[in-house]
Amino acid sequence: MIICICCSSKYFKEIEKLTEKYKDIKFLIPDLNYQGPLDEKAREKLALKHFKKINQSDFVYLYNPDGQIGNSCAFEIGYALAKGKKIFSFAKIKDKGISGFVKTKSLKSFLNF
Repeated sequence: MIICICCSSKYFKEIEKLTEKYKDIKFLIPDLNYQGPLDEKAREKLALKHFKKINQSDFVYLYNPDGQIGNSCAFEIGYALAKGKKIFSFAKIKDKGISGFVKTKSLKSFLNF
């Protein structure tokens, strides 16, 4: 099983812990080590790299403990939907226009651990 994680950069440390906890699962995660200014060209490059990860995954998992998603995650949700990927989230998405496309489920329960 291959899971692509989408999240805000403020959750990168939590994502590192999560992926270490479930070592027998292949996670595709955002570029956590990216350094430098995020100008328009850098953002585009990161987005295209993450789209490739979405393509390789069995499904997308949004890590959003506060229920919020940013513009990048919304963009990634749209891309995943266009590619026919199932999308799950940690917390119910507060944006009513997007929440209908995403099922809320803890990763632990989804994987039957």
